[in-house]
Amino acid sequence: MRGEIGNWKLGRNETSKKAKSWLRKLIRRKVLSESNATEYEAIIEKLGPKLNAFINSTKT
Repeated sequence: MRGEIGNWKLGRNETSKKAKSWLRKLIRRKVLSESNATEYEAIIEKLGPKLNAFINSTKT
């Protein structure tokens, strides 16, 4: 997993897509159950716009 962690210079809406792809990876690797993943996905939907706003505010 170490090689998968990169520099997150992502555009608008890309952070939630990236987080959802990580959830799918965790389910596939049996680290996270599907029921837990749906809970986290709901949280991601709420936090996504805030995280994107933060990332966009830090871009130079």
